[in-house]
Amino acid sequence: MLSDLQYFLSALLDEQVEIQNPYIWKTKSEVATVIGQSGQVDLLSQTISCSHVYGMTKLKTHCGCCSQCLDRRFATLAAGLGDADPEEMYAVDLLTGPRDEGKNRTMAENFVRHAREFVSLTEMGFVGRFGGHVSRAAGCFPGLTADQVMKNAVSLNQRHGQAVVSVLEAGFNRHARALAEGILPGTCLLRLVGDAHGHVSETAIRDPTETESLATPRDSRDFARTSEIRLALDPNGSVLIGGIEPIRGRASSTLIATLVEAYETDGREGRAPENYRYVSSSILTRALKITDVGLRRRVARFRKQVAQSFERRFGLPIGADSVVQSERWQGYRLNPAIRVVAFDQIKLGRKGHEVDAKSHDSSMRPKQ
Repeated sequence: MLSDLQYFLSALLDEQVEIQNPYIWKTKSEVATVIGQSGQVDLLSQTISCSHVYGMTKLKTHCGCCSQCLDRRFATLAAGLGDADPEEMYAVDLLTGPRDEGKNRTMAENFVRHAREFVSLTEMGFVGRFGGHVSRAAGCFPGLTADQVMKNAVSLNQRHGQAVVSVLEAGFNRHARALAEGILPGTCLLRLVGDAHGHVSETAIRDPTETESLATPRDSRDFARTSEIRLALDPNGSVLIGGIEPIRGRASSTLIATLVEAYETDGREGRAPENYRYVSSSILTRALKITDVGLRRRVARFRKQVAQSFERRFGLPIGADSVVQSERWQGYRLNPAIRVVAFDQIKLGRKGHEVDAKSHDSSMRPKQ
């Protein structure tokens, strides 16, 4: 990090060295805009961002598949500098080039998925997902409070997401006829992030969480349901999460009960969500009377059950850390964005319907 380098150089030279990064809170597209405003856009084509330099040729200086290429090309297009960063430089065109099955295709899909998520996440949702990571970096900004760093991080990622979505929207509009006729490769990014046939309307992406198509109806998945996850503990030994069926079993309930206890303690102490503490693996293994391997398996099993339940109920997968977060060397914690409520305040999902946990209670009691 720059702060570490600054400290090292100051100690080495025995004088205060200050390193500044004026672009720290700018997205790549915003940096590209600065280049455009400087009148030096002709220098863009002479720079290289690609991580796969071993495959570079004089004409194709960028692979178009690695994260650096994706980030660069989205940025230059969002900044209106596509001609200064010509598509001929890329072995695979960002929007219309075919992508081989495997990591290259996954990389592109995940890049877009994260960008869309950044646009749709609320500030609290962002804190719940990424607060721990941002809070650890807060010390690198001595002139800012932890809250200011978090707000800057939220804004930065939302602007990045908006830039990516704007490029996709322009791409859908530009290639609408080719998409409707099925001319573009089935594995190009526009087809991958659109519907299975690449058919899109003239407005393409009106909302970053849904894609309209001429051939299929509007996506009906209820994305809003995961904006707040409500959780309660059933005294009969189940974990209740709003909208999905109960996660049964003492193994899961004792794990979550231990994390809920720490979560509620941090809440009573008035801690900011990003400062909620992790429960170390050693404490958890002693409390649950299991081995470290057993703990990891228990967490993985619980996460899998929750993810599968959300997928069945809403047609929408959720991240592994949406309920239980983990951090290397620190342990596990309940996601600070979770809302822990009383047992009778939960609405459960069952066979596509919602029922009150209280009325559902009798079906969860062991038979006498």
